[in-house]
Amino acid sequence: MNTDLENTLAGLGADYFAMVERLKAPFEEKPRARRSSPVWLMAASLLVAALAAVAVLRPWPAAMGRRAAPGEYMKAYRGADVVEELLSTQNPDGSWQSDYLTRQNAAALKDVANASVAYRKALRYLRSRGLAPLSDEEFRRRAVLASNRG
Repeated sequence: MNTDLENTLAGLGADYFAMVERLKAPFEEKPRARRSSPVWLMAASLLVAALAAVAVLRPWPAAMGRRAAPGEYMKAYRGADVVEELLSTQNPDGSWQSDYLTRQNAAALKDVANASVAYRKALRYLRSRGLAPLSDEEFRRRAVLASNRG
């Protein structure tokens, strides 16, 4: 406060001076004492530990961590008898367990009449990922390799 204000307040009385001090109090900086409570530290530590446990122990999303069984890679090359099995294992987004399987299974369903919807869903999925089904030549080449493996 400046001297004019102090003189004016002195003339008005002690009650006005106390009122002005109360009005100024929220705007004045006061040094604060920092206390760190062990309870807060323990709660924060438990929270961090719980989040870490959830991150480590949660199941992986299907597209990231699920591995296909070895037989899944051979299904597409077994001919028309596995079409229903391929259709039943297709995910709602049009994919199978990996992009590799999706490319090969889409190529297997390409010329199957009753699988046209599944084929179009697989195409839509592959295009969204910048991929395409295997070419006819590549599919035939892999089918020969699969038949040689037994």
